[in-house]
Amino acid sequence: MTLPRFLNPAHLRTPAPLLALSAALLLGACGGDEPEATSPAPAAKNAYEAKAAETPPPLTLEVPSGLYRVDLNHADLSFRVKHLGLAEYVARFEDYSLELNLNAENIGQSTVTLEIDPMSVSTGYVGDYKATHEDSEFESWEEDLAKSPRFFHAGEHPSIRFDSTSVEPHGDHLMVRGDLTMRGETHPVAMHVYVTGQTASHPFTGAGAIGVRAKGDFQRSPFGIDFLVDKGLLGDEVKVAFYGELLQQPPGDDAGA
Repeated sequence: MTLPRFLNPAHLRTPAPLLALSAALLLGACGGDEPEATSPAPAAKNAYEAKAAETPPPLTLEVPSGLYRVDLNHADLSFRVKHLGLAEYVARFEDYSLELNLNAENIGQSTVTLEIDPMSVSTGYVGDYKATHEDSEFESWEEDLAKSPRFFHAGEHPSIRFDSTSVEPHGDHLMVRGDLTMRGETHPVAMHVYVTGQTASHPFTGAGAIGVRAKGDFQRSPFGIDFLVDKGLLGDEVKVAFYGELLQQPPGDDAGA
């Protein structure tokens, strides 16, 4: 008897290549050996992170040695103190002199001198000072800060002065250490000084010019300015910042600050 075509074993045989393929699929479905997983490549850092991770190049000077003085038209000297534990209160000085005697070949032989008139303190206070300080002998908040014995006491101490004791390269900037004298007290202070721009030939003067950003901090209580420190209403730490341009002076102009 002849079986129908679809029941004939001869027609039910699966070709060898197809069997091999089926076996491979079956092994895969049953959890056969799989290729070893590899960890994904780490995500590339964004441009900001990459730049922050870079080691900045060491400071190099392109300006000549000489006496440099601050250009008050393009400078800002400020200080900040924590107010009521909330935010930093900012004030500025408008009248000061800053000199850099630069030895470009041997930076360690350079010196920095800063002298401030405390009467020039400026806060941008917009309130009615007299209305809120009825018992004060002063006419403004700036006058209070400048003259009051609680603060700068300018009548007895008409100058705030910084004289450097060392100027040292510190990686990409300078570390300037010195003595700060205020209210008759002198204590050491360190400033980190960054050169933000420099030219051997200023476009208007033809002489050297340096752009500078400087920052540092100190405690005010050792200088006798401890008003409201114990109550936590005004911080003891004072943060100082300077941004500005220093212009090379003509040869022979060595007058002090």
